[in-house]
Amino acid sequence: MKKNILELLDLTFFGIKKEFAQYENEIKLKALILEQKNNCLEDLVSVSKRQSDKLKCTVILKEKLMAILSHDIRTPLNSFKLLIGNYEKGYITAKDLIEGIVETKKDLINLDKMVLDLLHWSKGDAEKCKEKIIAHEPYDEIIQSILSIYSLCAKNKKLEIISAIDIPDGTMLAISKRELEIVLRNLLSNAIKFSHPEGEIIVRLNMSETEKRVAILKVKDFGVGMSPEKTQHLSSNKLTSSCGTLDEVGVGIGLSIVFDVINSNCFAYNIKSILNEGTEFSIRIPVKNC
Repeated sequence: MKKNILELLDLTFFGIKKEFAQYENEIKLKALILEQKNNCLEDLVSVSKRQSDKLKCTVILKEKLMAILSHDIRTPLNSFKLLIGNYEKGYITAKDLIEGIVETKKDLINLDKMVLDLLHWSKGDAEKCKEKIIAHEPYDEIIQSILSIYSLCAKNKKLEIISAIDIPDGTMLAISKRELEIVLRNLLSNAIKFSHPEGEIIVRLNMSETEKRVAILKVKDFGVGMSPEKTQHLSSNKLTSSCGTLDEVGVGIGLSIVFDVINSNCFAYNIKSILNEGTEFSIRIPVKNC
């Protein structure tokens, strides 16, 4: 009888122990699921915070851009409006009107460039997702067409632009025509902006002497140059408003787009600048075939 009771107690304790072990496993499983859900929630909160911070930065940047651009766009338009108004009122002659229009044209060229930059910049990642079209291009013609666009701006500051293009026939660079135009247009515009009157600018596109299957695009000026701190800040790809040697205005969108092209293509680049001596911006562009 006593033995039966002990056996019964053993079975009871065994059952309780087994049931307790099952509960324990269930609790551990639920705790694990809860921990996973908590981690997912923390990840969502983190992503949400990053998106919120990015949105705030975008809003602040947009407000800054609109404030500066509204001024930059109004300036040439108001000058043109004033010029026409003065002619209609008889304050200036037809000769003065023509001279004023020629002078205003350089501002309109800058305004046109700014609009093109904004259109490219606003497309952002959507444009980067498109398939890049790379083909044999007449690189000398592309560069000369860009130089002709800015000939008036260079002439206004009595600048000499020296170009040297030495790319073998049949060479195909790993950059689309549109990207090359965007990069050169903005680097040249920047060089003109910070060059002293009666200076010179050198534009080169040639094969690298030290690296195989690499072409180098260089734009060099002998203008105001930059300090090491400013050069480093420039490489951080942050928009910075600054005036040129003749008080030309800008918000740095152009260089920001240049860095977008460089980064999206994983190009290597180098900026050499000495304060009061000038700046040289070079980009290494891989060659697809020779």
